[in-house]
Amino acid sequence: MLFPFTMQDFLIAALVLSLVWYAGVFLWFNRRENLVLKLGGAAGAGTKVRTKLRPGLPGKGSGGELEEDFAVEGLMAKVKLPEGMELIASSELRFSGMAGEAASGSVYYDQLGLIPDVLEEIKEVFAILAKEDGTKQDFFGLMKLVQQKYPRISSHPGLSGLNAFIRDHAPFAISVEELEDLWD
Repeated sequence: MLFPFTMQDFLIAALVLSLVWYAGVFLWFNRRENLVLKLGGAAGAGTKVRTKLRPGLPGKGSGGELEEDFAVEGLMAKVKLPEGMELIASSELRFSGMAGEAASGSVYYDQLGLIPDVLEEIKEVFAILAKEDGTKQDFFGLMKLVQQKYPRISSHPGLSGLNAFIRDHAPFAISVEELEDLWD
């Protein structure tokens, strides 16, 4: 036979059962060894943790069990970084070749930024010469504009590569003396 119960009886029973359930879950996940690790008490600093391999695997001891002791300093042991690597904060991270360094005229920017820029200008000069059927005199006139736009190119260590590019792609013959005079 079923006994009638009120809504108040239902809510009290649901509350009591919920409290019992959550208390059980809390106690299950917060056993003594977990509480020692979380609280970091005096017992947690020197606590020894034993790990074992499954039986049958090779290792020290009988039955293939490998026992290993180490002191627990927190939830996990500290990670040992590979040789030559260090851990730094993100605020300490700097990239080379940033806009501030580029404006200051650093050697790094000259080597990576100046040569490709001049090379693009030279390609544009060759495109104009091909489109307009330009002559050698037109080439030297346009190259004077490039040289004025990039005055530091005359003392750049990558100038021989630019000269080789010009010699290989020019629609006319250019001597070594003309190439040297081109950048002065």
